[in-house]
Amino acid sequence: MTRRLQFVFGALALSVGVARSLPAAVPGPRCSALDAAKPEPHRFALVPAGRTALASGLVNMIPAWSPFGLSVNNDGSFVYDLTITVKGLPDPATLGPYKTYVAWAATPSLDRIQNLGPVVNGKPIQLPLDWNKIMILVSAEPVAATPKWTGAVVLTGRSPSALLQSFAGHELFNTGNPVC
Repeated sequence: MTRRLQFVFGALALSVGVARSLPAAVPGPRCSALDAAKPEPHRFALVPAGRTALASGLVNMIPAWSPFGLSVNNDGSFVYDLTITVKGLPDPATLGPYKTYVAWAATPSLDRIQNLGPVVNGKPIQLPLDWNKIMILVSAEPVAATPKWTGAVVLTGRSPSALLQSFAGHELFNTGNPVC
């Protein structure tokens, strides 16, 4: 039995030593701070959609502060402090008759959509949101104050909790055919 324990502890020590010797992702010429971010339960990436292959973004979804431990709204939903940062977005006019980029929050079923405001490369926007499963979209728009996106969607991302939802029955993903 002691030889097995020696083997297990030896393998554990070896794996810890190897893990410590591996280089971490460090921002530099080929790896920016946004790219070096590790996936976490409250952080997700915004990936390009369409003609903006060099654009990217990051959403931090941190539980809002509360003196009682968890911040919730009147319905009992958790309140999060969102920080959205984008980079690499081209001039919106290059995509059509657009003047600005706007961030949007939507539920995975697209039944609720909220304008989060204009976004600019390298300037984080911060705001509270009390949805758990969310999609963040960034679109090019003619004006920032619009109730629904009408322009080209350039970045998309889903919160980790939204990834657990099945989209099989959604018309967007089954070419508009109703589920039998």
